[in-house]
Amino acid sequence: FGGAGTAAIAPMLKIGQRMKADDFSKEIVPGVVRCFKSTDRATRIGLLQNMHTFAEHLTPALVENDVFPNLSSGFSDSVPALRELTVKSLVYLVPKLSERVINSQVLRALAQLQQDPEGSIRCNTTICLGKISASLPQATRDKVLLPAFTRSLLDPFPPGRIAALMSLTVTMQYYSGTDVARKVLPSVGMCALDAEREVRLKAVECLKSALARLESESAKMSDDLPLSGGGVVQAPTISESGVMGWAATAATASLSKKLWGVAEGDSMGKGDAGLAKTKAASEAGAVGSSSAGGGGDSSSRPKLGEAAAPGDGWGDETDMLAEWAAPAKSGKKNEKDDFGWDDDW
Repeated sequence: FGGAGTAAIAPMLKIGQRMKADDFSKEIVPGVVRCFKSTDRATRIGLLQNMHTFAEHLTPALVENDVFPNLSSGFSDSVPALRELTVKSLVYLVPKLSERVINSQVLRALAQLQQDPEGSIRCNTTICLGKISASLPQATRDKVLLPAFTRSLLDPFPPGRIAALMSLTVTMQYYSGTDVARKVLPSVGMCALDAEREVRLKAVECLKSALARLESESAKMSDDLPLSGGGVVQAPTISESGVMGWAATAATASLSKKLWGVAEGDSMGKGDAGLAKTKAASEAGAVGSSSAGGGGDSSSRPKLGEAAAPGDGWGDETDMLAEWAAPAKSGKKNEKDDFGWDDDW
């Protein structure tokens, strides 16, 4: 640009915006590319500040071979302003870079800048990562986005935490339902009680977005319960009358066993034969009582003050009530309505 130096960069680019695309590519772009090779920080800062005016005219080959190799040194520059502008420029350049360059150079540089001593650089790095997420391959998004944003949620710089929450909100579509439930909700939930009011507001917005995503994923799931061996099983439905019927049957069986001394298997398992035997035994007892003058066999009944013999059906009423009140005994451990609520996380 003759002897004008870096002061001519901004006016030249503004004039170039009035030119046709072909003329801009012929007259302006070659000079811009040469300026990126300069080691003068003022020149490079001027180019980075005006990146939005000429980035659309740069071809992918020109960006990957000429612009980015010279620009990448700004990630580790000692001047914070140059590091910050270099991060911001990635929004315009990453869509024109190959996957190889993104994975091997861009993401490594951003990972280092997320730990930069300057809070504003950490904040802009998080914002940049959220803006370029659409240009990243799906496999790269799965590995990078959530770890990067959840780490930024712990940033002591409040704008850094806000940037992480905003980035999580706009990239919610890229996460699976399981990741949203297990990683996003627990991490963002802590920010809902942040000391900074703005952080709390953004956290609530992010939580609403996450819950909407979970609601959408839940609606897509089948109502049937999948089986590991294939097929599905319908969830059992029990009516109120069925439950009361089971309870009445169990109570009747226990009462009959206590009052008559009849085993449950004899009265219920053997059907009519069991009932016939019970009736015959009752008639025989009645005949015996008549022949003895109505006194009956005194040995069949317990004497006053004497404990009843086991199994004779004359047990104390309190024993029967205690059996009803006691929990069911089985070979399994006590199943106290355990539907998973008491399981450890």
